[in-house]
Amino acid sequence: MDRRACTPSVDWYSWPIVEERLRDDISRDWEDRVIRESCEARGGNGGLSPELRREFGRLIAEHEPRVFRVCLRITGDEEMSRELTQDALFTAYNKLPQWQGECRFGTWLCGIAKNLARNAIRRRHDFLFEDGLLETEDLQQSVLKDLTRAEREHLVSECAKDVLDKLEQTVVEMRYSYNMPLAQITENLRIEGSGARKVLQQAMRKLRPEMRRRLRVLGHGTSFVKTSF
Repeated sequence: MDRRACTPSVDWYSWPIVEERLRDDISRDWEDRVIRESCEARGGNGGLSPELRREFGRLIAEHEPRVFRVCLRITGDEEMSRELTQDALFTAYNKLPQWQGECRFGTWLCGIAKNLARNAIRRRHDFLFEDGLLETEDLQQSVLKDLTRAEREHLVSECAKDVLDKLEQTVVEMRYSYNMPLAQITENLRIEGSGARKVLQQAMRKLRPEMRRRLRVLGHGTSFVKTSF
């Protein structure tokens, strides 16, 4: 008897791997189809059909955790990352007609998230310097580079609770947590007179010494906290 006739032609132990690869191929084919049809629908200035909308929603749901991790890695803030994740998904939907398929959809989506997160951090830093709370000189030599954005945000928040009144706390939160322009804060809170700018200046005068005190207690340097306006 030919022993080769008794030898299996397929390595059955490899089937779990084969099945996984088949599922990956099917998933990619499905994703490519959903993206292609969604791009065609959006490119024609129309909306998605109910069935295609459900499929696109499922596709977005599969990518959402990865997008969130990208935002969290950049911002260090879970709440901000959740908001940025939704912004990235909404932006991707609006930009579908511009997608050329040069990379995987997930890669393109994460690229949008990275840009949004980096811009958000850049705006946050600009506000801190613009409002006179942090020094811009010798930034790389200060403790600021050793504190994560979340830690700095927590420091400002804790100081605000201890030394600011309710209006000042609200203005600081809207300014630094939600990146609102002063004019918008003034309008939203209906602040009369000099508006949110005056309130913020008063808040900064109270925050500076408290931040320096807390940093000394924690054993950090205080060179990046501006000493005067």
